[in-house]
Amino acid sequence: MGTSTIFVALLGENVDVWRPVDAEPLSSDAYRITGANPDPEGEVWEFVTGELVRCEPRRFDEESPVLVAVEKIELRGFKQPFLVCDDYGQGGIWAFVVAESASQIRTKYPSLFIADRIPAWVTPEVMSRLPSHDLHAPPTGLLAVLERDRARSN
Repeated sequence: MGTSTIFVALLGENVDVWRPVDAEPLSSDAYRITGANPDPEGEVWEFVTGELVRCEPRRFDEESPVLVAVEKIELRGFKQPFLVCDDYGQGGIWAFVVAESASQIRTKYPSLFIADRIPAWVTPEVMSRLPSHDLHAPPTGLLAVLERDRARSN
């Protein structure tokens, strides 16, 4: 299908700022973000590389309409990263879990909180340090700890 350009909002800016990013069209309004953040130390994208988003046309000034990402979506058969947190009471451990849907993660790890958007406090530096785990791979890191804790409680 090729690549399209969509626009993703930058978080934490004093004015509305939009970053053009490469995306793979999946349907008339669904896209997978394929472009990488060119400035991970200085920009926080509302939606990150690998996420599936719904886009709508929007006009900036007198220019022709462009497609802007307006919400994260889930499509059967497509994996994407989900930002999760294991809240242990006095804090939490944050990570990305790659899965087809949030419900897959909730079924396997019901204690995990799944964020629907990147929180404003997640700076580019914080995001770059977050580990990523594939839900369908052997558990590592946070997921291995959750598996171990589940085995102990049974």
